Amino acid sequence: AYMSDDIRVPNMPPTVEPSTVRLAIVGESGGVEEASWRHCLSGNHGYAGEHWQNRQLVTRDRCPLCGSQQWTERPEPFRGESGRLLDTLLKEAGLPRERCWIGNVSQRPLSEHEKTLDHCRGGLARLAVDLETFRPHCVLLLGNLAMSAFLGLGRSVTNWRGSVTRGTLERQTYKVCIACHPAAILREPSQTALLRLDIKRAVEEAATAMLTLP
Repeated sequence: AYMSDDIRVPNMPPTVEPSTVRLAIVGESGGVEEASWRHCLSGNHGYAGEHWQNRQLVTRDRCPLCGSQQWTERPEPFRGESGRLLDTLLKEAGLPRERCWIGNVSQRPLSEHEKTLDHCRGGLARLAVDLETFRPHCVLLLGNLAMSAFLGLGRSVTNWRGSVTRGTLERQTYKVCIACHPAAILREPSQTALLRLDIKRAVEEAATAMLTLP
């Protein structure tokens, strides 16, 4: 059900004024936890209505924190395990998630064979409008698909992670920092230190729109 074309995981602007540090974070496409994210009406909790456990898709019919069955659907980008890892590393870098703009190249959850730019055209058009509205100093690109949207095809995020350069989306140029997607880090935890460094650098770069290359 979460692969339905009717489900959208909207881009999420900051909920707190970002001040002078303007960081946008762009991922690939919403996953099952992001697409099924719910808001508990009893305890004011957020939780995923569906999640993967031992390679099985598990559906929750109540809030895991308070047991309430009263909730509203609220799809949000970077929730679930990937989102928690991102939140932790942002906090360590001195920039809470609430001050960041967060979104994906596709607002529609994509299956593995759909993860190409051809399947992201609607999401990229929305992304271009939202980024131009936010005016980030730096865009943190997480994963190959996000990197390809700004830098073109033919590059591997494994080789480019840690790089700061210029990227273009819909004729608008941004300073971008490249990193692996948190979901990939969850599969290979030994790479956590690299993602920590890349997020820290992106936060530092987001303090100014100026790009200084060696």
